[in-house]
Amino acid sequence: MTDQTAVAATEGYDPTDPATMRDPYPFYRRFRTGEPVARASAWGGFWLMSKYADVRAASLDTTTYRSADGVTLPPFGNPMPFIPIEIDPPRHALYRKPLQRWFSKGKMAELERDIRQIVSDRIDTWHADGRADLATELAEPVPAITLARILGLPDSDWSMFQQLGQTICKAGEEEDMETTLTTVMQLMSYLTEQINDRKKNPTDDIITQIIDMDLDGEPMSDEDILMTTFFLVEAGHETTVGGLGTMLLNYGRRPDLRRRLVEDPSLIPAAVEEALRFDPPIQTIGRTVTEDVCLHDVTMRKGDKVVLCWGSANRDEEVFENPDEMIIDRPRNNHMAFGNGIHKCLGAPLARMEMKVVLEEVLRRIPEYRIENEDDVEVGGFLARGVKRLPVVW
Repeated sequence: MTDQTAVAATEGYDPTDPATMRDPYPFYRRFRTGEPVARASAWGGFWLMSKYADVRAASLDTTTYRSADGVTLPPFGNPMPFIPIEIDPPRHALYRKPLQRWFSKGKMAELERDIRQIVSDRIDTWHADGRADLATELAEPVPAITLARILGLPDSDWSMFQQLGQTICKAGEEEDMETTLTTVMQLMSYLTEQINDRKKNPTDDIITQIIDMDLDGEPMSDEDILMTTFFLVEAGHETTVGGLGTMLLNYGRRPDLRRRLVEDPSLIPAAVEEALRFDPPIQTIGRTVTEDVCLHDVTMRKGDKVVLCWGSANRDEEVFENPDEMIIDRPRNNHMAFGNGIHKCLGAPLARMEMKVVLEEVLRRIPEYRIENEDDVEVGGFLARGVKRLPVVW
């Protein structure tokens, strides 16, 4: 199969087009059924894998599909690699393993009470009004405040790094490298101040733990400490914001499912998993091929960029029955919303906890919320897809 034939399958596909960002799933379906490994022309050209089995296999093959050359398309513009997601084996385990302790089930149980209080406090600010924008007034602030506390940052700073993170993502999607670099450096400067403070005044927070990490008998370099902290802030915020927003949007559109959850709250953890499968905040992740690979009669050449499409894999008809429907008690929901393999999202337990608590509290406090006007709903984003506006009434 020639590249020309492969390009035909992606005709009209522009990942940064607002219409595509709102609903990329018709494109994914076309790729899965017509060209499972499709060639797109954006950002110098890349291959897009859309089938569950192919995406899963590639995510497990860290030798053929390399992460160290960058995992974002378009390129994020970070001056140093994101740690640990842009590091390959064997060094990858040295960075990731010590951090996993902060995202264990035990840690999540300790955090649940704090997260519930954060959510409750946010709802209190607008509950009596009978209306709110669940995107800007709940989905955006909750992850930022939670992350600030985990990192040991002042609560008063959450809105600042929330805004910086949003600016970085938006500029990256628009390939505005000047704004990206300026904003990245601003956030890095803030984090450097926090890191220097922890070196003098260590506390029981994740920044202090990163500073104290032992890499096979060697301390972390200042650059590695900064990039690890930076990645946790950026990825830990934007992805959870996206997951919360689309979950509240999709259950807001389905009052029948919402009523089931109100009547039987034990279904809420499964409902969170189905929301993640149906509409994941991270739709794609990039890799670089280290050798020629032939798949579905297409040859990807050494050095080519490849996108593993989690959003498409999670709607694969060969894996999920009725994939375009939300089924809250779906059996064997082995979605890949958090990725797969050694680079599976480090903060997945925290994101799941936040999503569970938010859904529980929303259904407890405003069970009859409804979208006021679908025309006012705004969904967008490619690097991190989410809901920008979600006005509801109750």
